[in-house]
Amino acid sequence: AILELPQSPNVFHPEKPSAVG
Repeated sequence: AILELPQSPNVFHPEKPSAVG
């Protein structure tokens, strides 16, 4: 993911599952 936030990247990139995993 472009924005890797340790808090909750899923919220910023909910359409990109790769950001979470």
